[in-house]
Amino acid sequence: MYNFRFSPPGCWACRIALTLLFSVSTLSLSALTALSPGCGGTTYYQDDSEGNGLVVMEAETSTFSRSSIVEGHPDWVLWLEYTSNDTGNGGYVRVNTTNQNSGVATYDQGAELSFDIDFVKTGTHYVFVRFRARNDNDNSLHLEFDGTRIGSWAFPLTGNTWTWVRIPVPVEPSTLGLHNFSVYHLEDGMELDRFLISSDPGFAITGIGPDATEDGSNRTRGLDERVEYHMDYRTGQGFAVIEAEQYTYNMSGLLAYECRPWENIPDPSASGGSYMAVAQARELVPDQQIWSAPLMDYEVNIDVTAEYFVHIRHRSPTEDDNSVFVSVNYAGVAQFRLTATTDWMWESRSLGVIDQNLGTFLLSIIMREDATPIDKIIITSDPNFVPNGTGPIETALVPARLIYQQDNSPEHLVQLPMERPSRDLPGVGAYQNLQWRNQDDGTALNGQYAIVPNAGGTHININGAASANAPVQEFDINFVRTGTHYLYVRHQSPSGSDNSYTYLFDGAKIGEVHINTLSATEWRFYEDLPTINVPSTGVHTFSVAMREDGTPIDHVTISSSPAYNTAVLPVELFSLSGEALYDNNLILWSTASERNTAYHHVERSLTGMDDWEAICSMPAAGTSDDIVDYEFYDRHPANLGYYRIVTEDLDGAVSISSVVAISRGAKASDQLAIYPNPAADHTNISFDLATERKVFFQIITLGGRPVAEKEYSGHAGSNTVDLPVGNLPGGSYMVTASVPGKNLMVSPLYVVK
Repeated sequence: MYNFRFSPPGCWACRIALTLLFSVSTLSLSALTALSPGCGGTTYYQDDSEGNGLVVMEAETSTFSRSSIVEGHPDWVLWLEYTSNDTGNGGYVRVNTTNQNSGVATYDQGAELSFDIDFVKTGTHYVFVRFRARNDNDNSLHLEFDGTRIGSWAFPLTGNTWTWVRIPVPVEPSTLGLHNFSVYHLEDGMELDRFLISSDPGFAITGIGPDATEDGSNRTRGLDERVEYHMDYRTGQGFAVIEAEQYTYNMSGLLAYECRPWENIPDPSASGGSYMAVAQARELVPDQQIWSAPLMDYEVNIDVTAEYFVHIRHRSPTEDDNSVFVSVNYAGVAQFRLTATTDWMWESRSLGVIDQNLGTFLLSIIMREDATPIDKIIITSDPNFVPNGTGPIETALVPARLIYQQDNSPEHLVQLPMERPSRDLPGVGAYQNLQWRNQDDGTALNGQYAIVPNAGGTHININGAASANAPVQEFDINFVRTGTHYLYVRHQSPSGSDNSYTYLFDGAKIGEVHINTLSATEWRFYEDLPTINVPSTGVHTFSVAMREDGTPIDHVTISSSPAYNTAVLPVELFSLSGEALYDNNLILWSTASERNTAYHHVERSLTGMDDWEAICSMPAAGTSDDIVDYEFYDRHPANLGYYRIVTEDLDGAVSISSVVAISRGAKASDQLAIYPNPAADHTNISFDLATERKVFFQIITLGGRPVAEKEYSGHAGSNTVDLPVGNLPGGSYMVTASVPGKNLMVSPLYVVK
């Protein structure tokens, strides 16, 4: 048994001795680390390049922050930082105390976040907040602009869903240059992700919103940069392998440890060529200050409830540099004292039972003694697992939580670039050193393909029962159609020993495929059609596993149509996109190859269903193996239009592309406000009407198929309509509001499951 001390949230002075390490069955959050304004406060600038006067701020990256100075509040009533891959920069803030609120009379004495903004335009601006409020005791803020109180608001409850809302009172910068926007806590417990200021009151925000407008180089991590680790259960006992420098989030300390983050230290003897440590200052963090110490968070995805163990590869040269704190979901803290050694070594502890219903959990490595080097971390459910050397290949997922969407075109297409899987899992057992790798190639789609390289000129064949141990690329796909689907695999197969793969669906092996041998420089879609059966709509997992190393695979297309074979159709479409410009719509598409093509026809529809009409016929390239770019301007666009490209060859064969939807939005007075958005069970639609009238609402897919509708008797002024979305698959939709003969409003909606 290992004794450790647990510091409950909001009670740093309280210490309770426990004799078990962890027993975690529900997600419990406690205080982490606060902001570090002393490390060089961030100034934000206004971006008016598109005329919308945009300022985007990360809540956890303020210019200045401080604790509450309300009489009777302790020092730790302050905005603390947490990790979440669902947020703008991978982090968010919350005042994590209980019954430590501030009142209206003392609004500017609450815990403060302050943002300096360099404005390039004056006049009326509107404030948007991305937040999460779980109950009506944790949903209120005070706001201030240039030292003048804007107001105090109670925000709608969102549960676990992050939501954007517009503050009803605008701000008015009267001069160009620096101004200040400040946030004070009213009720502790409210969670803040981002703030957005725009001169456009109807600015449409999707997902996490635009990039932060930080002064200087942008330090905001996009969704494509988020790291999550996957527990691999293929050996019967799961394990996740973590390079310490590949953290989900790295937080600097506060108070006595302000501006002391974990740092990446190059070292050729470390796994991956570097390790993490906090700079040497001969400091030891006492138990009561654990949550003010620098920490690294690692998000781990699990599928099985089990007791899990952590193995840490470290090198701790002295007794003063050999300990860390370890936490799971911030619910408890274990002191992990490591053996003093000048050589890298592994040491292990139990993390206790972790419930699969969490989906993901956070492992925190927290500084106890600075200068303690941490190189690699393994989490496993196997009590007998003993790592050696540098351990297995890491199981990092970048980006995290990547789900592909099947479209609603007649072919129901899914496009899967092999270099960008939802999960890239190395081999296990005898094949643990094998992994799919991305290779640059200008002739490949998107400029890259994936391959398990030949090892030292030898050929490895993993077939039969051994397929379960092969390195695998997994793709999570949100299917909108069930039944038989056909696979089109774009490949190069230079020899008979480098031309096969294994494919799986929802973890079950479907088959092993030998691809036609090609030259080492020719890409081609395989003409035979392996199939999968999709039993239900929603998210399923399609996987490509190595069968023979040295087999290059570029791209996989899944279609419900056996006629959609890009090897025999006149064109291989590389990309299709659209953009709403000032007075027209721009449609852009590129082809990767063309065979005897005659024309590209641009077709438009107002519904995305059966009313397609050709609005342009453009001469095609004929025959080409290079990427060819095309563009077309629709000078008479509709408020919401759908576009597709129909390519015709010299013999009359045609290829029909997927569909792109372009919304021109609505004027400020006709803007739909949707919250929560993303939504899980229901969403509220708010809008204004000049006169009393009936309004017809539809939720439609991006392919134009209506999936929900509602009629509402509106009244003059502000209206709110509740639309249930609990029966809809997760994905992207458009919400339209119309009256007879006129489309009033269009806004995007995101449904999450």
